Amino acid sequence: MTLAIYSSLPVPPKVSIWLALFMLQQDPQ
Repeated sequence: MTLAIYSSLPVPPKVSIWLALFMLQQDPQ
């Protein structure tokens, strides 16, 4: 879900990946 939101945001792919990694660290599965 969050990935879709981040993808929609006007940000470079690098930032998207960084954010994704941060989210994964905050909420590990």
